[in-house]
Amino acid sequence: MKKAAIILALLLVLGVGSSFAETKITILTEDFPPLNYLDKKTPTGPSVEIVEAIKKKLGIKSRVKVLSWKKAHDKALKNKNTCVFSTTRTEKREKLFKWVGPLAEKRNVFFAAKNSKIKITSLEDAKSYRVGVQKGGMSEEFLKSQGFRLFDKASTPEISMKRLYLGRVDLWYTSSTTPSALASKTGISIANFEEVFVVKKTSLYIAFNINTPDNVIKQWQDALDELTENGTIKTIFEKYKIDALVPMCK
Repeated sequence: MKKAAIILALLLVLGVGSSFAETKITILTEDFPPLNYLDKKTPTGPSVEIVEAIKKKLGIKSRVKVLSWKKAHDKALKNKNTCVFSTTRTEKREKLFKWVGPLAEKRNVFFAAKNSKIKITSLEDAKSYRVGVQKGGMSEEFLKSQGFRLFDKASTPEISMKRLYLGRVDLWYTSSTTPSALASKTGISIANFEEVFVVKKTSLYIAFNINTPDNVIKQWQDALDELTENGTIKTIFEKYKIDALVPMCK
């Protein structure tokens, strides 16, 4: 008994006990497909599977909880040892959280018909082509702000996809995952298209409360890096058929 008390005292002095406590992370997400969402009240999606794989590596038992985005964000902002995913890492948020990632990378791109021989190296190059966009959407607003004038405005992305397939537009500006998401609905294979220029990249991360210990952040980042290097991340995205979201670089 005396020996056990001495060992416990030594562990406390060395900080081992507090280290165990610090790894008890509250893990939050939102219902926002295709990365993280509810399926029959169960959190699922590629981001959820990645977080579960990290948990398994680190021996973490905490369950992923799904809340509204505002509640999840606010809890991670205010409470130590709390994280929220998948979170866009912006300049405004940079110093509000500690970051592990990237989990995924959204890319807004120009698509052209396969073998169209269209070459785009800058936004300026694309201005001479007729571009399919969703009428009144963010894609139209962004391109207008960049000086684009040749638009083919459609009420839905399905219409833009069909028009590109039929050769009625030269380019289609949308998310890199849109064609695969619409393939079954339109009956048009994504093999008919190719990305010719990446306009914007947005990386998504796990955002940890700023007071979460650095050693915890490192453990999570190291685990994620290992999953990336051994191909697990890519396999997870391929399973969901949205491998266009695989982060290109750290």
